[in-house]
Amino acid sequence: MVLLTKTDTLNFAAVEQLQERGFAFEEAKKKAAEEARDILHKLQENIKNSLGTCKFPPQSYLSLTGMHEETADCTVLMNCTANALKYEGLQKLVISTQQSNIALNIEFAVKK
Repeated sequence: MVLLTKTDTLNFAAVEQLQERGFAFEEAKKKAAEEARDILHKLQENIKNSLGTCKFPPQSYLSLTGMHEETADCTVLMNCTANALKYEGLQKLVISTQQSNIALNIEFAVKK
């Protein structure tokens, strides 16, 4: 599994790129989210191409934003981690340690 963290910082790079292409700052800020998605997509493709040739390539790729906030939701990360594990015993171990996430526990209990 590959985790791309702090991908929300790509907004800064997006604004810079848009300004370099002639957009005014305010207009660049408005278009930054879409440009940042394009940058992230290109980065992910480069990473997938590089790691895809490994003997054991990653099973999944996950980009995370806002994880520095106290209210950050780790459900997507935990779900991706559990799904990336091939052995049911390891999945159960990961899920069982997440006592605070009852919904995830139930989801995987129903799946198995």
